[in-house]
Amino acid sequence: MELYILRHGTTEWNRTHRLQGRTDTELDGEGIRLAKETGEKLKDLHFDAAYSSPLKRAYDTAVYVLGDRKLPIIKDERLAEFSFGDWEGMNCDPGNPKASKEAIDSLKFNLDNYTAPPHGESMQELIDRTHSFYDEIIHKPELQGKRILVSMHGGSGRALMHSVWQDRDFWHGKVPPNCSFCIVTVENGKAVHVEKDVVYYSENVTDYYAIDKKA
Repeated sequence: MELYILRHGTTEWNRTHRLQGRTDTELDGEGIRLAKETGEKLKDLHFDAAYSSPLKRAYDTAVYVLGDRKLPIIKDERLAEFSFGDWEGMNCDPGNPKASKEAIDSLKFNLDNYTAPPHGESMQELIDRTHSFYDEIIHKPELQGKRILVSMHGGSGRALMHSVWQDRDFWHGKVPPNCSFCIVTVENGKAVHVEKDVVYYSENVTDYYAIDKKA
């Protein structure tokens, strides 16, 4: 089995450093372009199944990447982005944050001590629900030996990869770039090969959420 774990294309909120979470933002022009270009580069790659977060930015990215393939996209709530509760919409630009610096630093660097904002989701809740999806998919008999597209988000995507890496480094250096893939090969229910943050579009885009370990 191969899992192509995709982060959605860019949105206006990415460009303005706003925490999106469960807010149902849409792809911007650049996000649509990146998704279409990614789809064009992968047009000859066969997918056997496709799953997506129900949020529009992830679902639409999957639609553009799949292009003319007549493949249904199954929405799964477990793939939705990390809920930031009352922080959603806040600016998290390190130079001009509207959420507290302590809160943002805990999210980036100190996950063991992360405290969810009011009405938000705990880190463990995020990890548990994405693991539930991952564990179910990799053990489905009908999907063994298949290639599967999974379209999701920066936070929820890294949470799913937490089930693969099984270490304490949640972000592995950064939030994945928009329209990038983590590609995981699974044999007998165990990940045996991983490629991280692979992109197929030709032009670089702004890395909105690189995590500076020295900050």
